[in-house]
Amino acid sequence: MTKVAIVTASDSGIGKACALLLAQNGFDMGITWHSDERGAQETAKKRRNLVCGLRPFILT
Repeated sequence: MTKVAIVTASDSGIGKACALLLAQNGFDMGITWHSDERGAQETAKKRRNLVCGLRPFILT
């Protein structure tokens, strides 16, 4: 079974650290952000280097 996580505010700080830690442990990931799309894209780029299964979401 595939493990899936959605981490809010994963564009920076604790959210980013949690997203990358989950990715290192094999989770497919939903990455969200509110105002820092660039930060979310950086998290996504790092995440893609670890495992497949990523989808970024904007929260407005």
